[in-house]
Amino acid sequence: MAYDHEYDEEEDWEEEWEEEDEWEDDEESLDWSEAWDEDGDGEVSAAEFSRTVSFGILAMMPLFLGYEWALSSGAAGPSPTRSIAEAILSTPLRPLGASNASIARMIMLGLIALYGLVGSFRSGTPLVPRLVRVLGEAALAALLLGPVLALTARAAEPFVGAMMIGEAAGVPELRRAAFVMGGAAYEEILFRVLAVALVFLLVKRGSEWMGFGRRLSSLTGALGATAVSAMLFAFFHTEMATRWMGGSGEPFDAALFTWRAASGVLLTAIVFWRGVGVAAWAHAFFNLVLLLGVRPPALF
Repeated sequence: MAYDHEYDEEEDWEEEWEEEDEWEDDEESLDWSEAWDEDGDGEVSAAEFSRTVSFGILAMMPLFLGYEWALSSGAAGPSPTRSIAEAILSTPLRPLGASNASIARMIMLGLIALYGLVGSFRSGTPLVPRLVRVLGEAALAALLLGPVLALTARAAEPFVGAMMIGEAAGVPELRRAAFVMGGAAYEEILFRVLAVALVFLLVKRGSEWMGFGRRLSSLTGALGATAVSAMLFAFFHTEMATRWMGGSGEPFDAALFTWRAASGVLLTAIVFWRGVGVAAWAHAFFNLVLLLGVRPPALF
């Protein structure tokens, strides 16, 4: 009888361990949104990552085309500048010359977008409604970004000072608007896809090596990637970062740096939650609103 009782205790322990494993699996399912985790297993595979990014680039193609059109017509601004993100991404193409590099960029982006188009058809997801949803979610996100960032600037003012906002310059030229909006798309590729993915992977793997659980490792990776990408995003708008690329950035200002870092955090959150296509269009719409000189009332 004693043996049978001991055996039953062992079975009870095994059942408890199985229940705990199931609970951990349920917790893992909270790590990613449906925007990235297509099969709902709580992990984003390389295939899911590539499909999501490629569809995002497909959604961003009008922004990229507008940017290239504006750049070729010299609509970047009063000085011969380019988006620092596009300049960094195009570094391997420099030997081709400016004109050929532009063609090469569009060919590569077109191939990635084609992959996203094929993937969308294979999944059976209606393409047009999906693209319309991206634009709708991006417009809503852009409307929310202004007030949230304005409140952030106001809360940070005692520590970093007031942020100086320029006056409205009137309705901008179409090519200037296309340049500003397209530059936002390149920034999302560099800072919210490549930088976030790299830092996330490094921090997550490091956390797992230190013995953190899978869910905690994913959370640590997401937080680390958000912080690093936000700092890089803010830093690469300053003249100390853009000078080596031949561009013209802004003089360092603590308030403006904080504003851009907060923008980076919010845009990264959108990327994690709704995908890079939504973040890019939200960024582009927000840039356009700022270019028009629109400011949240009673906050600036």
